Amino acid sequence: MSMKLQHGWMVGLALVVSGCGGEATAVIKLMDAPPEGITAVTVFVDRIEVHVAEGDKAKDGDPADTSIDQDRNWESLAYGKALDLLAHQGEGAAALLGELSLPEGKITQVRLFLDLSQSNTVVQDGVECALELADVPPTGIKINHPFKAFAAKDGAETEILMDFDVGESLIPSGDCYRLRPVLKLHKVKVDGKEASL
Repeated sequence: MSMKLQHGWMVGLALVVSGCGGEATAVIKLMDAPPEGITAVTVFVDRIEVHVAEGDKAKDGDPADTSIDQDRNWESLAYGKALDLLAHQGEGAAALLGELSLPEGKITQVRLFLDLSQSNTVVQDGVECALELADVPPTGIKINHPFKAFAAKDGAETEILMDFDVGESLIPSGDCYRLRPVLKLHKVKVDGKEASL
């Protein structure tokens, strides 16, 4: 099996947050652009969680901040399905993962949990192999760099677009790959207008 990788392959995760009556709703979608030679990257997504803090208590998102990992401000959306990341090319083909009601506040982190007991695989040159998952954090796959906290508030719609950088996330290992997930914040829109990052 070839181990040649091109950097810059990205999967986008779009999180649309809107709300009324003191609650917000997160509509979560996933998209991708395919890498050369690899025809499938299938991961079993267990759930997606969004951290929402009260406005005066919210810190900017920082993956190094472990103080929030076990607190009660995470809102969870169950998914429980296998997802081929390469089957969703571009925003128009994004996979809808579901909707999540959120309290008003500021979004300080988003994380994905994979079910490590399920089949998580790569297909390259027609050959399927099992991803090594030892590097997937037990506290979920977070945005890997600091970012500004964003509002989830009554009457506003916030769309967050993240890149799952497949090129950086797949590390050649033996006859397959090790998954060392890299999730980046790409774009934020508030009521349809792009916000400065």
